[in-house]
Amino acid sequence: MIETNLPPNVSSLVKSLRDIGYTLDVAVADIIDNSISANADNINIIFAPIKDNPILSVLDDGSGMGFGELVEAMRLATKDPGDRRENGDLGRFGLGLKTASFSQSKLLTVISKTEDSSASVSQWDLNKVISTNKWTLNQLELDEVNGDTPLLKEFHELASGTLVTWGAIDKVTIDAISYEVAKISNHLSLVFNRFLSGEGGTKKVNISLNNNNLKAFDPLDKKNTATLFEEATILEINDKKVKVQGCILPSVQQTTKSSFERNATINGYLRSQGCYLYRENRLIAYGTWWNLIKRHDSHNLVRIQIDIDNNQDEEWSVSVTKSGFSVTPPHGIKNDLRAIFKSSTKIGRGVVGGRKRVIKNKVKIMFWDSVKYGDDGKFGYSINKQHPLYRELSQSMDDTKNKLLNLYLSELQKYLPVEDINRSLIHTPHDFDQNNSVEIDKEDLKNIIESLKNAGLSKEDIGRLLLSEGFDQELFEL
Repeated sequence: MIETNLPPNVSSLVKSLRDIGYTLDVAVADIIDNSISANADNINIIFAPIKDNPILSVLDDGSGMGFGELVEAMRLATKDPGDRRENGDLGRFGLGLKTASFSQSKLLTVISKTEDSSASVSQWDLNKVISTNKWTLNQLELDEVNGDTPLLKEFHELASGTLVTWGAIDKVTIDAISYEVAKISNHLSLVFNRFLSGEGGTKKVNISLNNNNLKAFDPLDKKNTATLFEEATILEINDKKVKVQGCILPSVQQTTKSSFERNATINGYLRSQGCYLYRENRLIAYGTWWNLIKRHDSHNLVRIQIDIDNNQDEEWSVSVTKSGFSVTPPHGIKNDLRAIFKSSTKIGRGVVGGRKRVIKNKVKIMFWDSVKYGDDGKFGYSINKQHPLYRELSQSMDDTKNKLLNLYLSELQKYLPVEDINRSLIHTPHDFDQNNSVEIDKEDLKNIIESLKNAGLSKEDIGRLLLSEGFDQELFEL
């Protein structure tokens, strides 16, 4: 056997590394991971044009790095992904800083210092790496760093911290910066919502973007008293615990218009329903059922909160980007998850339309009944012919008119616009107002009731009307 050492072509490898699935917002989040792992209290991001070129800087006041630690941090795959990580460490592969930066920029400059060491500067210049076909890391003096670098002055004022700067950004044009800033803001507010709020004892971190402080966006709306939480379930895979908790968001009738619209996220309710997987309190996957159940309009208010630690990456197929469709639950707990999903969505179906009661209400006599057909679970809605108003109307007609009325009602219930109603409740719930869709003068209604009383309507019949939808005590003036 002949063994040949065959290292990769550096130039080709670098070009490939630049295209492994990062979007700009996901790439920025990977840099924030490092800042949080460094125990930062404050993280500032500036993304703006400098001399007609987009440039992005991330500054944190974390523990920082000395010269040797910084050089090692600039190495690709500096850590073994199989090594056990400390609690709170958001990294895994030792690739995030480099791959996230390379995906957007050809010039990565990192300046860092600790309380016991002066500032060190390391830089990857991909144009240089590609042209020389060598992994040559630039070591700079602090005065060699471009004086226009955003947040450089603020870095000098810190006792310790790290400044990461992306120059030579070639994936975003200047006219797209404002659009990308909005995307980054939304993404970070969601992904790091527990850190921004300090939820559940999570270390609170302040994050600002272009001098605007980000606010946590909690996709489960925990502060809303109308949000329904189920009992948490603890599952196990390879002796590692997985905490799963179902959540039903407030319906349109249970919360304000602004809160309801905010909970929809920028993706809308349909695409936001499903699981929200937190790894060490950092959201890494969301808005998915992992094909364990189907996405459906009736599940729009259902969200499942799942918590794992940072030593389950292999089980959950966590990728370098810590985001996207690659993350998937372990096979050993899929059946358990499916059962939890079905239970939560069953509850959620009753809340989407704002109703928590069954159709056949034993207190009120309803206008509509739900009717089951056969033993296959199919059902529909029919007009309740036991309603007192229908009975009074029916008894006042001759056979011909009675048949005509029943024919009309039969066709009316057959063409009940269920899909249109459901679509309106989901997409424009605050504009849907059935109470005002048909105007009935209250005085006319009183006159009709008075004429019924004069025609001999008994107290028993009046009592039945009082127990019916659409009537109240005031109308009868008893």
